[in-house]
Amino acid sequence: MPRIQVLRSTDDLTRRCWEFTILDFPKVHLEYYGEEERATRRHKWKSVGDIYTRLDHRRHGSIKEEPEVPADVVEEALAKFAEQLEFRVWRNR
Repeated sequence: MPRIQVLRSTDDLTRRCWEFTILDFPKVHLEYYGEEERATRRHKWKSVGDIYTRLDHRRHGSIKEEPEVPADVVEEALAKFAEQLEFRVWRNR
């Protein structure tokens, strides 16, 4: 299943990240949520503090409860999924 990532940055060095997937159509599920930072713009992103993952709650620092997702993040994720849909005639697949 495709994953959709929605990012919200306060600056170039910190961001919040949500990842969504469709497991049982038409339901969209939150797969991952975490706050990330990097030392400079050249460094890669690293998780800061607690994270949420749908499947792996054994990881140290993981959140057991699914966090609240802001409405604008949900709308953006649904719009990104909708962009990926396409219509095809059966004989032209």
